[in-house]
Amino acid sequence: MTGEPGPGRFDGKVALVTGAARPRGIGRATAMRLAAEGADVACLDIARPYPDAPAHGVASADDLDDLVAAVEALGRRAVGLRADISVAEEVDSAVARAEEELGTVTLVANVAGGSGIGCGVGPLISLPEAEFRKVLDVNVVGTWLVSKACAIRMSAAGSGGRICNVSSQAGKRAFPMLGAYSAAKSSII
Repeated sequence: MTGEPGPGRFDGKVALVTGAARPRGIGRATAMRLAAEGADVACLDIARPYPDAPAHGVASADDLDDLVAAVEALGRRAVGLRADISVAEEVDSAVARAEEELGTVTLVANVAGGSGIGCGVGPLISLPEAEFRKVLDVNVVGTWLVSKACAIRMSAAGSGGRICNVSSQAGKRAFPMLGAYSAAKSSII
């Protein structure tokens, strides 16, 4: 793959990738690969710190803008969407904007997720309920909300499509200090 625009297996398709903006992240690599293979890409990311977990590593608005520019440099259309995937209204608004700007999304890569300091890391017996729920909301509920919003539009357009939900090895076997994350990723599997 040279990165040059040209015929590809995703020519004419519109893809939406969650968790897209983090430099060196799986979401960013997925967005770039889809673009390199012909897709226009809606790049969705929270792109702002979580108010209740400011130390948790997330992408910035600049990271999201950089990704959009990188996709466009491949000769593809792109839109940057800032949304917390655990909030239905933000997801619905983001998916609607993706459709307005790029067309019906027919490829979805649900990559967003994670756990970190202030967001579910630690022994389960001392983890605050709000942190446990946040990890489930982002990893499980967010995946469902994005899938639902896109599938409704795919169905209405009669286009069909593909949805890929990314999990983790932590969903196959529990990782120490990541019980909430392991439970969430197991749910995705």
